[in-house]
Amino acid sequence: MVKDLLEQDLKKVISNLGFESSDMVLSISQNKSFGDYSTNIALQLAKQKSGESKQSPMDIANKILEKLENPDYLEKAEIAGPGFLNFFIKPEILKNDLLEITENFGHSDIGKGQKIVLEHTGINPNKAMHIGHLRNAVLGDALARVFSKNGYELEIQNYIDDTGIQVTDTYIGTKFLDFREQRSGERLDDYFWDLYAAVNKKYEEDPEFLKHREEVLKEVEHNPDGEIAKEVKKIATEMTQAIAQTLAEFGIYHDLYVWESDILKFKFWSQAFETLKKTPGFEKEEQGKNKGTWLVRFGESEDDDHVSDKIFVRSDGTATYTAKDFAYNLWKFGLLGEDFRYKQWDKKPGGIIYTTAFDGEKMDRFDKSDLVYTVIDERQSYLQQVIKEVFNRLGYEKQSENLHHVAYAVVTLSSKTAEALGLMLKDEKKSYAMAGRKGIGVKVRDLRDLLAGKINEEKKGAEAGLSPERIAQSAVKYYMLKYNTNTEIVFDFDQALSIYGATGPYLQYTHARVSSILEKAKDVSGDDKGYLPNDSEIELVKGIFEWPSLLGEVSKTLEPSAIATFAFDLAQKFNSFYEKNSVLNADTEDEKIFRLNLVRKFQLVYKDVLDTLGIEAPEKM
Repeated sequence: MVKDLLEQDLKKVISNLGFESSDMVLSISQNKSFGDYSTNIALQLAKQKSGESKQSPMDIANKILEKLENPDYLEKAEIAGPGFLNFFIKPEILKNDLLEITENFGHSDIGKGQKIVLEHTGINPNKAMHIGHLRNAVLGDALARVFSKNGYELEIQNYIDDTGIQVTDTYIGTKFLDFREQRSGERLDDYFWDLYAAVNKKYEEDPEFLKHREEVLKEVEHNPDGEIAKEVKKIATEMTQAIAQTLAEFGIYHDLYVWESDILKFKFWSQAFETLKKTPGFEKEEQGKNKGTWLVRFGESEDDDHVSDKIFVRSDGTATYTAKDFAYNLWKFGLLGEDFRYKQWDKKPGGIIYTTAFDGEKMDRFDKSDLVYTVIDERQSYLQQVIKEVFNRLGYEKQSENLHHVAYAVVTLSSKTAEALGLMLKDEKKSYAMAGRKGIGVKVRDLRDLLAGKINEEKKGAEAGLSPERIAQSAVKYYMLKYNTNTEIVFDFDQALSIYGATGPYLQYTHARVSSILEKAKDVSGDDKGYLPNDSEIELVKGIFEWPSLLGEVSKTLEPSAIATFAFDLAQKFNSFYEKNSVLNADTEDEKIFRLNLVRKFQLVYKDVLDTLGIEAPEKM
């Protein structure tokens, strides 16, 4: 590809001039007057030297062009502004590059030889999943696709908190609360949604009722093979099955389910605890409000807001989530010297989903990763920092460096949506938190079904071979992915139910339009006899060429929103090209052949872009 050649030539020139070129970024110009590719490397190089050896960006830019010797792929090169370098590629070179595009264009081997364990979803298995949970799963799924296309060996895990407060509360509701029976046809996870809210309401009305929570939590941890622990696990298993079914409807799967109870059963925490006792700063608190707990000291005061996150063992001897997560991460890197046993949980397209199981079998395929990525919302950032710091104190500096927290902002409700869901608004905030304990939230399936109904009314996808539900699933995914991870999604029904503009259906419509053109063209092919593309055609070609660098970049930035934005922009470029250029009825046969080749290559790449977002690419719509 000409971009690669230009990068190589520039780096060689820069090195010969005595500079370091590792930070050079060659960008596709969005404005034709700035050429096809541009770089600000001269401005960056000007910062590398000082004193008598210091040079201005303009001087450096001129020297680069003098040494570049005008390679035959360049039409011209210019210097703009304070030292930007703009390069104009000969149209025939760009056209030839286009013809070289094959399947898996843009995929790389930058991750070859490295294993990633990617943990995402992590929903408490006590009720139906809501849209806040879905943001985690959709983000994790997109990153999994990005890592896979960049050559990493990938293992996708889901951590099931089956010993925590939430599932305990649902169990308590089934045993100690006078609550309605499950209605005919009502899904169990929907029933538990209401039951969980009812239990928490009971806690508020009768604080004595909370004694059940303390008793059950202690029993589950200290007697994992007892009847109560088995009943809690049964609820968690049923809820995990329901959640897995919802995720499968969205095309999201895992390789392994890791159960928190198994971390206790396999003595992972016990072993990690003994190791921690030898670590500086990990000690038992002998006085104050945290007397009897084991915690990691960081030097903050007793009033620090994060003190509860630093506690690993409560005064009653039970391990906190932080403690169990720490042991889990030790296992991911193969640092425990122990392993789970496993058995098959379910099947997925092209493979099997496994689960940790005390009665399972030994396997060699899990743990011992090089890189670990945990997708969990920004509220858990401090907890993740604590675990990294404890790794450092244990001497696992490399593993700490390779332990990555993929943080994202939570999903909240617009005031209009919150009010529609029954939340009493006592102020004028722009957004309101979902409250699972109060039964306030938007369930994933409810949103999908509402959107499917709207698509059906609009007759979108009636001839697509995709049901309105499947189109709706792609629409929901795009809605979740188009926001930057550090941006709070203020969910609003009106916005989420839109199917025009920057939406999943618009992207799918573009692919269907391309498929229709190619179907009508049948087997038209041949030599375009040196046809030189016009400006609108070149703009589409350049847009296609952005894919490889973006795919590699997102494996580092961990921002799938960049791909969502690119997918919409590329669709607009195609639709603009199509409006300006007749394809099937082109003026000459050369034009027709070139444009059909361009459309074919666009479809090849665009389908891959949609696949990376987890969006289906329909042939008709």
